[in-house]
Amino acid sequence: MAPLTGYSGPFEFFAKMFLEGKTFWGSWLEHVLGWWEHRDDSNVLFLKYEDLKEDLLSQVTITADFLGKPLSEQVLKRIAKQCSFDEMVKNSEAYWMMTQDNKLPNFLRKGQVGGWKEDFTPELSAKFESEFLSKLEGSGLHFAFE
Repeated sequence: MAPLTGYSGPFEFFAKMFLEGKTFWGSWLEHVLGWWEHRDDSNVLFLKYEDLKEDLLSQVTITADFLGKPLSEQVLKRIAKQCSFDEMVKNSEAYWMMTQDNKLPNFLRKGQVGGWKEDFTPELSAKFESEFLSKLEGSGLHFAFE
C-alpha cells in the first residue's frame, strides 16, 4: 500500500494500525458493518470476495440482475472471465486507482481466499480474531477465510 499511502514500515505496525482503525481509510470494520446494516436496502448490493472466488459467474449474474440489466449467458460468461483475477492481473487499467504521483500501483496480491494468513504471525492472527472478528458476532456477517 506504500504507493497509495506513503507508508513504509513493518507489517506488524501497519496491522496494529489497521486493527485500531487508524489507517489512511479509517476503520475497515466500521465501514463494512455500516454497509452491512443496509444489505437489504433496494439500492445496496453486498458482495464478498470469498463468494466471488467461489463462483464468479453467479455473482456477475446477481450483479446484472441487481442493476436491472438482462444479459445473455454468453455475455455474463465473458464478463466473469474478464473479471477473473488472472485477467485482472493482465490489465492494470481494469482496476484503475491513481496514486499521488499519477502512477498505477500493483495492489493485487495473489487472488486467494485466506492469503493474509501467510503474513500474519500466530500472535497477530489470534489478536485479529479476538479483537476484530469477535466484533462481527451477532451481526450475521460471516467471512469464509479458509
